[in-house]
Amino acid sequence: MRVLLFASLAVIASTSAPADPAKPLFTYQDYPAEAVRNNWQGDVTVNLTIGTTGRATDCRIIKSSGYKILDDATCKIFVERAKFLPKIGPNGTPVEFHWTPAPIGWHLYP
Repeated sequence: MRVLLFASLAVIASTSAPADPAKPLFTYQDYPAEAVRNNWQGDVTVNLTIGTTGRATDCRIIKSSGYKILDDATCKIFVERAKFLPKIGPNGTPVEFHWTPAPIGWHLYP
């Protein structure tokens, strides 16, 4: 069974840009082993809070994959790995903002 993880992060919100666009945020090794064994698949949509440092400080599930392990893995990866250029407010300093990236698809293929 092949693991295919769709991390549709090529489209970045106009308010932000990835700090390191050459390094993938999600990889096939991130697919939770329990989910692979049980053939659990689905798409996860999240809303991220991006802090003034450009790091995701909070992750809220907007649409669940139907499997907590996939939802949790999605948020964990965003919070631990995602780094964005901070949004600059009207006074010229970084400001916190919310962003909903494209859904992350966790899918297995034979």
